[in-house]
Amino acid sequence: MSSKKRIEDEAGYQTALDYLTEHGPILDDPLPDPKHDIEKIKRIYAVTEQRIHEYKRGQMVLSDPGRRKTYEAAGVEVQEFKKS
Repeated sequence: MSSKKRIEDEAGYQTALDYLTEHGPILDDPLPDPKHDIEKIKRIYAVTEQRIHEYKRGQMVLSDPGRRKTYEAAGVEVQEFKKS
C-alpha cells in the first residue's frame, strides 16, 4: 500500500468504516456520476479497507497473542499497538 497512515483508535476506525459505507454505493453504481473520480475512490477505498483489516487484526492480537503466528503464516499485515 502506498500510504502508511494508521487507524489510531476506535474513532478513526469508525471514520474509516463511514468512508466505506459512503463510497461503496458509488463504486457499485454501473452508471456513476461523472463528477466522481472513480479511480481515486477505488484507490482510497482499497487502502482504507486494508487499514481496517490491519487494525482489527492488531486488536485481536492484543486480546489473543497466539493469533500473531496465524497471521504471520497467512502472510497478512497486523497493526502494532503500543502497550500502555
